[in-house]
Amino acid sequence: FAFAVSFEDGAATYVSRYVATQAYRDETAAGRVTWRTTFGTSRRGGVLANAFDLKLKNPANTGLLPRPHRGVVLALYEAGAPHALNATTLE
Repeated sequence: FAFAVSFEDGAATYVSRYVATQAYRDETAAGRVTWRTTFGTSRRGGVLANAFDLKLKNPANTGLLPRPHRGVVLALYEAGAPHALNATTLE
């Protein structure tokens, strides 16, 4: 989840969004957990369905790194690649 506040001409604008990672899009479309996470969320089916599934979710929820000279904000996760968000819309 990311949010941004900007100030211009004495007014504040607030924007917030979930980071639309592939896992987020997949699970939103399915309406259920479809990816495992590092810290214990498992897919349906118990141990056997999850034991050899090496595909882990990158929730991009650890931190945000503004890159104003590029017009982006990077959503970070320590065990995965960063996700670039538009600095204005957070899309």
